[in-house]
Amino acid sequence: LRRQRQMCIRDSPFFFHPSMALIRINRLKQGDNDVMVQMADLKQGDSFLDCTMGLATDSIVASYAVGETGKVVSLESETLLAMLVKDGLSQGWKNDIEIDQAMKRIDVKNINHEEGLQLLPDNSFDIVYFDPMFRTGMMKSSSINPMRNLANHHPITEEAISEAKRVARRKVVLKENRKSGEFERLGFQPLSRSSSVTYGYINVNGSVVTL
Repeated sequence: LRRQRQMCIRDSPFFFHPSMALIRINRLKQGDNDVMVQMADLKQGDSFLDCTMGLATDSIVASYAVGETGKVVSLESETLLAMLVKDGLSQGWKNDIEIDQAMKRIDVKNINHEEGLQLLPDNSFDIVYFDPMFRTGMMKSSSINPMRNLANHHPITEEAISEAKRVARRKVVLKENRKSGEFERLGFQPLSRSSSVTYGYINVNGSVVTL
C-alpha cells in the first residue's frame, strides 16, 4: 500500500492509511449516501470539528464533503497518534487529486477535545463531531486494534458535550455502539439502524434530521 506511515507499538506494526475513507468517498462520487455526511448534513463550505480524530477516516470524508471552501479541524489528545496521522495526511493520496487535497486541507491539533473546545468561541463550527474509542464491542477490527495501545479510552464527559453545544452552529454528532448507553447518558437522539454502530445527534438550531 502506498503512502503508509508505520510505527511499532509493543512489537505490533501500526500503519496510517486512508483505508475506509477511500471507499466512502468513492461511494459518494457514485451518488451513494454516507451516513455520517447525511447525519451531519454536510455541504460545501461547512466547517467541521472532529473532536476525536483517531485515524482521521471521518475527517477525510468530511473534508471531501465540505470542499475547498469548507474547513475541517481535527483534535487528537494522544501525541504519537497525532504526529503519525498528521504526517500521513500531509503526504496526501496521489491516486486521486480530490482525496489528496481533502487530506491535505485537514488541520490537525494535538490537544484534548475538552481543552480544545473551551478555547473556541461560541458558534464557531457548523458541526462538532465525536467518534470515541469504543469500550464495548467492535474488538475484531484489524485496522483499529493496533491503535488501541495509543488511543484515548476515556469516555466523553457531559461537560464536553455542553461545550460542544456552545461551539456548534447546527448540531453535535456522536458515533457509538448503539448498545453502549452513551446516547442516553449524554442526551443524544440515536438514529435507528440495523448495524451495531450508529449515530446520535443534538440539534442546536432546532432543525429536524431526516434520513
